[in-house]
Amino acid sequence: MFDTEKLKSFSWINVGNPDHDDFEKLQDEYKIDEDTISDILDPDEQPREEFF
Repeated sequence: MFDTEKLKSFSWINVGNPDHDDFEKLQDEYKIDEDTISDILDPDEQPREEFF
């Protein structure tokens, strides 16, 4: 399930109970790379903010 909120300078994408199709949508529609998806799935990953 996706809930996207577009704010002034960025968009917040809230994903609840993602499945394989949701991760494909994140990669295709939102251009989120595969490494970032892997980080999302890693339970030991620490929260952080990245700028590109």
